[in-house]
Amino acid sequence: MTEKPDKDVPEELQQAKKSKELAAQKAQDELDKLIPPGERMLVALGYISFLCILPLVLLRESKFAQYHGRQALVLAVFIYFLDFIQIFPATIASVYTIVKTVVVIYSIYWSFKGQYFKIPVVYPMSERIQINIKSAHEAA
Repeated sequence: MTEKPDKDVPEELQQAKKSKELAAQKAQDELDKLIPPGERMLVALGYISFLCILPLVLLRESKFAQYHGRQALVLAVFIYFLDFIQIFPATIASVYTIVKTVVVIYSIYWSFKGQYFKIPVVYPMSERIQINIKSAHEAA
């Protein structure tokens, strides 16, 4: 579906908007080329509970995987903690479950698309984490 040009908006601004959209699409296409589909799949799986360790261990050299792996780890700990203490009344617990599910699905979707994004509250905590996992070969 195409947008009709607004007669009140100058032609230069309409062209600038189209140019910006084309540049954004080109940048996304370039990003898709840089992050291999297998890596994006593994990172997306990392947002499923304890699987957050996969990108941290298997893709140690990838900035994208480490970014999402740390964020997924903090999210998993956050979810486990809130599930463990179970202090919510039934109606709030239902809303919490919906929010938790939506955040995880959102995270899986956008990480699979190769996007960096910040989950509020979780991202600042994930930036404080420094994880240096070494293999047995590297440790020797």
